[in-house]
Amino acid sequence: MDVAGIVSAVGWFWLVLAIVFFLIAGYLARKGDEEGAIGWAKWGALFALLWAGSQMVAQSLGSPEHVVVAGALGWLGATVMLVALTHWWGFVVVAAFAFAYSVAALGVPLAEGLLAGLLLAWIDFIVENAGGALGLWRVKRSSLLLGHQPIEVFLVCLFVGGPWFFLAPANLGGLVMWVLFTALFGAVAEHFLTLLGYMEYSPRWDFFKAVALYTVAFAVFYALASLAF
Repeated sequence: MDVAGIVSAVGWFWLVLAIVFFLIAGYLARKGDEEGAIGWAKWGALFALLWAGSQMVAQSLGSPEHVVVAGALGWLGATVMLVALTHWWGFVVVAAFAFAYSVAALGVPLAEGLLAGLLLAWIDFIVENAGGALGLWRVKRSSLLLGHQPIEVFLVCLFVGGPWFFLAPANLGGLVMWVLFTALFGAVAEHFLTLLGYMEYSPRWDFFKAVALYTVAFAVFYALASLAF
């Protein structure tokens, strides 16, 4: 497997998207549509951050296996855009595939991986229900709601929690980037869900608060999982 090629392709993917969105923003600005231009420019900035984040994560991780994971995170971003157009269950399929691959190819322990995923799922359950009860967001079009948490999100956490924890870098700098990149990725994916009608934010909630919440949630998850495993 050409690891360098994977990382390079991921970087080019996000970078090309960023350039395209910035060009559209410039075109709208010339047409006098300032609101539209700002919207497209914000998305361009997010894609540029994803590109930069994927490269920083790849550089901060020492082993080829971790670089593969960093590349996979970038491709997962592209997958999110596609599966979100169909249904929540698209996320579950992608997460299940990622879990199976991490166990078979990257050495993530099966039982401990599922237990770590269950811990993440319960943390998300608490966060989702607290935010829903406070009226910060509303989830729609789910097959089953566990209070305010979609069953599909519970299953995604179950599958991705283990690989995320067991493949996290050991050095502090890499771990910080791992958490921050995950928070950025999660908030971007969630923002796509709001645009596609799967979620609805209240006026009291926005993208940047979502990034902060994801950062805290994954930091807590890593701390608790470290004590348990």
